[in-house]
Amino acid sequence: MRVNIQSSFRITGNLMELIEEKLLKLTKYYDRITYADVYLHKEHNEPMANSEIKVRLGIPGTDIIVSEKSHSFEKSLSRTLQLLKRQLRSRKD
Repeated sequence: MRVNIQSSFRITGNLMELIEEKLLKLTKYYDRITYADVYLHKEHNEPMANSEIKVRLGIPGTDIIVSEKSHSFEKSLSRTLQLLKRQLRSRKD
């Protein structure tokens, strides 16, 4: 699976590695994922939920798109992964 990460700000290497590592584990749930496009956005004027992650998984048929906002990118990523796993399990069945 190819992972593409885009953002409106400078990303640290640790965050990029974490995102790639977690997304690559999704192949356990559905082995036909061809790519993952990740978009990171930080809202500076929102005090609480200001870190947003959008993920688009390229799979045969209709792609899966999930978006989550939270106070940190790590929390947003965790929530996004939960939603993706649930959708991938339903596609597999």
